[in-house]
Amino acid sequence: MSNIVHHFIGIDIGGTSIKFGIFTEKGTSVYSSSIPTFSESSAAVVLERIELAINTCLQFATANNRFIASIGIGIPGVVTKDGV
Repeated sequence: MSNIVHHFIGIDIGGTSIKFGIFTEKGTSVYSSSIPTFSESSAAVVLERIELAINTCLQFATANNRFIASIGIGIPGVVTKDGV
């Protein structure tokens, strides 16, 4: 049996800010922060902001011996009945 405790990165992309954090398997937050989205800029800038959020979490995880199992990202948008 493995003694590794899995943690997960959650990213919430909003129109004004990107909220992000690291969570345990039970959903407890062990780190959280936010940065401006800069959504009025180009898509490339927003992608750079997402990358910054992920890298910030990975740096925290490395410094605190946290194993990141996966990353989940939520984005705003309309979803049809077909899931598109």
